Amino acid sequence: MLLGAIAPRGHELRTDGAALVGTTPWQTLSLDPAGTLRALAFLITLLGVALLGLRIASSERGRYVVLAGVAVTCGLAAAVTGVHSLLSAETLYGSMRPGTPLRRSSARCSTPTTSAA
Repeated sequence: MLLGAIAPRGHELRTDGAALVGTTPWQTLSLDPAGTLRALAFLITLLGVALLGLRIASSERGRYVVLAGVAVTCGLAAAVTGVHSLLSAETLYGSMRPGTPLRRSSARCSTPTTSAA
């Protein structure tokens, strides 16, 4: 019932698919339970990191530690970006081109593809 309000098209496809095989689908709130569970685990992890950061930042020294951690992380990201710029890196991990998700570059791909790259 609630799935029909959240995702009416998905609910309709799910109901029609179950009718084709002569069953009734179980009640669910998600069309992708595994993805929903993974997202929930990620959210709980982020919440834990945030609570730990709040606990650490409750003291004066802790605030500097958190600030230093953020600064180091930003510095590392800038250093990696700088190295990529200096080396004129155009692929990610040697095979993926930025801006074209889930598509391998034709120079490194050993399997034939049907799309014109």
